[in-house]
Amino acid sequence: MYPSGTVVKKGELKFETASEVIEHVGELTGYIAFTVKDKTGVQDASVALAKGKVKGAFFEHFKTKEKITGEQALEKIKSLQSHQGVYDVVSLSEEQVNLSIAVRPESEVKLEKEEKQVETSEEILKKYGLSSLVHNV
Repeated sequence: MYPSGTVVKKGELKFETASEVIEHVGELTGYIAFTVKDKTGVQDASVALAKGKVKGAFFEHFKTKEKITGEQALEKIKSLQSHQGVYDVVSLSEEQVNLSIAVRPESEVKLEKEEKQVETSEEILKKYGLSSLVHNV
């Protein structure tokens, strides 16, 4: 799903969840690839990040042939934990991450917690067609 890059860390999901791995990569630009084997079969997953913020996610369960992308995949990935799970943290350029998401737009994750611009009262009035009131505010 993502281009090859520089592997900066390899680990096992013995004592931590995939969610904890994602939280502890810092300002990574690249992706984390997870492979987990449990009683339900083998699962592959990946999470793309740009400067530590999640940008894309993909999950696949080989036995059930289930494939999930985007926000739903991220939620599934966060719960991954297995004594037979491994992960690689891979560094990419921001352009490579963005291109990967552009090629598979269904994998994009749009988090509601992203920074939102605070609108001024003037912008709100203009937005609702009440710009004539701008001078009275």
